[in-house]
Amino acid sequence: MTEHLSHVPAREIFAQWDAYQPTEKNNPAALAAITQARLLAAARKRTAVNPAARQWAVTPQGARRIILRAAGLDAELWHRPIDSFNAADRAEIRAAALEAVRVFGSIAHGI
Repeated sequence: MTEHLSHVPAREIFAQWDAYQPTEKNNPAALAAITQARLLAAARKRTAVNPAARQWAVTPQGARRIILRAAGLDAELWHRPIDSFNAADRAEIRAAALEAVRVFGSIAHGI
């Protein structure tokens, strides 16, 4: 995480911005690099759920369980439709979901 811009002095960031030279349009080297990256991305085999995502509970079931636990409810109720909860529980679930979005958003921005 030491590579994040918040750990770099502003003068270094501005120096890199000032030194930036945009790639000219239709540059053969740039087009070849883009084509190579696209081929590598297309050839990569993907599973239905990434194992790392599963560890972070980023599956529909895992996300529902996390939100229910954060709302102070039983995680085993993840399969119930939202309408089956009373208004107070739904308010707690909503608050927990909004907080989870904030937390996972900050994690994503940090990465």
